[in-house]
Amino acid sequence: MAWILLKWVGAGALLLGSAGFGFDFAKKYRKRPLELREMMTALRMLRADIAYHRLPLPESFLKIAKHFPEPSGTHQLFAKTADMLTTSGTQAENAFAEALGKAGEFWSLSAEDISALRQFSHTIGNTNAELQESAINAILAELSDREKEAVTDRDRFEKVYRTTGVLIGVLVVVMLW
Repeated sequence: MAWILLKWVGAGALLLGSAGFGFDFAKKYRKRPLELREMMTALRMLRADIAYHRLPLPESFLKIAKHFPEPSGTHQLFAKTADMLTTSGTQAENAFAEALGKAGEFWSLSAEDISALRQFSHTIGNTNAELQESAINAILAELSDREKEAVTDRDRFEKVYRTTGVLIGVLVVVMLW
């Protein structure tokens, strides 16, 4: 009797574990379009601060960071960049690139998304306001295309990973039973 109960508990744990892995993979596909939209919003705010408000970069980055929730990658990116600009006097390009690397653990963005943002970092603080504004417009267009791609990937793969996680759990339970 105890053996049968132990088998049921083990089967349930195995099924829940494999389903959890599937849902975790699916979560990355669900979060990526949202994070790209969040980054595009932050870059639009940066564009407005540069073009119209003429705020200094550290002040602008700190203001932008406050608009996003604490554990998000966008908050981390802009808060760390503002911190590096004010405390260590690092150039904006280097501060943004370094903060981008540190904020990566909070994101579900692809390597290509982060690479595009890294390329964008070369223009921050190195050019005049008009060129920075055009660089922001270019990265916004690229991120918009990446968002469409992310939505397509989400629609295609989110259900697949959730279902695959559950089915692998069922398969293993059946094989071990």
